[in-house]
Amino acid sequence: CEEYGLRKKVIALDTPTRWNSTYKLLHDAIAYRDVLTDMYNESRVTDGQLITNDHWSLAKIVHDVLETFDNATQIFSYVYEPNIHTVILECIKIICTIKQTSLANPGAAVKRLLDNVKVKWCAYFTKFPPIYAIAAILDPGVKLEGLTNLLTFYYQ
Repeated sequence: CEEYGLRKKVIALDTPTRWNSTYKLLHDAIAYRDVLTDMYNESRVTDGQLITNDHWSLAKIVHDVLETFDNATQIFSYVYEPNIHTVILECIKIICTIKQTSLANPGAAVKRLLDNVKVKWCAYFTKFPPIYAIAAILDPGVKLEGLTNLLTFYYQ
């Protein structure tokens, strides 16, 4: 770290059941990309399994997708502000991010990864409880017509 002019940092470990922990790990790792690449590549020089720019490109794609999840989680976790009216909107942002990233990155690895993320997402967020719809309708920025359009888009 000193060699690269960076502060020493302990990078958080990934928790397989928490997408936000993966986001935070990648966020820190990308900031320390050069240090991590050099350290890893020096230790693996004999077997040739080196970190390349392609690996970092994939990490950046995953990071950007998971950033949307992290933002939504923070909004869902508000305690002192009403937020139930934003649940459907945040879910749509996540689906849009997955679709846009898939279209912008036609590689097989990215497509496979995003397909897996979408399947896991849809396992939990296929049906919304009616209270989310009622809250969205009461939101002056959404109302009934807006909710209808949002849900039509979401379920495509």
